[in-house]
Amino acid sequence: MYRRSCSAASAVGVDALAQIDRPVLERYLADLQATVSGQKTHGEFIGLVNHFFQTIRQHRWDDTLPTTAVFFAEDYPKRAKLLPRALAEHVMTQLEQPANMDRWHDPVGRLVTLILMRCGLRVSDALRLPLDCIIRDADSAPYLRYFNHKMKREALVPIDNEVEAAIAAQKQHITARWPDGSPVLFPQRTANPDGTKPLIDSSYRRMLNQWLAEVDIRGEQVALDPDGHLAEVAWAKQRLGRVTQALPNGFCGLPLQKTCPHANACLTCPMFVTTPEFLPQHRQQRQQLLQIVSAAEARGQLRVVEMNQQVLGNLDQIITALEADEPPGDTQAADAG
Repeated sequence: MYRRSCSAASAVGVDALAQIDRPVLERYLADLQATVSGQKTHGEFIGLVNHFFQTIRQHRWDDTLPTTAVFFAEDYPKRAKLLPRALAEHVMTQLEQPANMDRWHDPVGRLVTLILMRCGLRVSDALRLPLDCIIRDADSAPYLRYFNHKMKREALVPIDNEVEAAIAAQKQHITARWPDGSPVLFPQRTANPDGTKPLIDSSYRRMLNQWLAEVDIRGEQVALDPDGHLAEVAWAKQRLGRVTQALPNGFCGLPLQKTCPHANACLTCPMFVTTPEFLPQHRQQRQQLLQIVSAAEARGQLRVVEMNQQVLGNLDQIITALEADEPPGDTQAADAG
């Protein structure tokens, strides 16, 4: 940076700070545009020189530096838009095939990948899962308990039997290797005598790259059997990808920018009335809401989280009221108030 700046200044006959004005800076910008346009260093060269000017003024090293010797926000190159990081649906379909998952030689890497796919966690959150990361609700349904470091709060996400069984097997392995116990589900394997250090990102990514090399995903479309299991999974993913609110009998796909006077309004309406016979629907809807909120938190969709948190709170109150012991023959109903 220093040599480039000095070369640019000498090329236009500048040998003192007092001679640096806007035309000189524009020549410098033109030189950068011609030589490093599109490169990361383009903006860095401008920022470093601008910071140098600010430091001179801050410490009053040379008061002859003109006030016009400054770069503006418009002088910096526009950052190129990054491509979406999400995998294509047909690629995920191939990765999730049992035959490809069975290519994992490392059970730890397989379990981490399974959690990422099924639960939507970030890699950093998954690797730092506590050893006792499974809790159960009143119906004994298993949930994965983890700390969402981006949102800085604990979160829950429902899990299936396969994930639950794999976590139980991992806990047994950890207990066998570290009899005194380990606070994390995935301890680092080396330089970790007491098992307190979690697996680092680079270790998992190395395992992941080895697995992907064996799977050899080429991004080709896969024809799904309409009556097969994968077709059902693809259908569910397509629908759930557009979910913003859970409803008692389905989901709401209304754009978040719009307000619907009816979708889920019953659960926040003081005129809403329900009875114990609807408890199964309420419990099912609560599980769906928890899944939506957890997935939205993991993706940073604060609007979706906000929309469903109030509904979830009212639903908890309704379920509690309906589950309370009532005198025989009492037909009093619970409301959303």
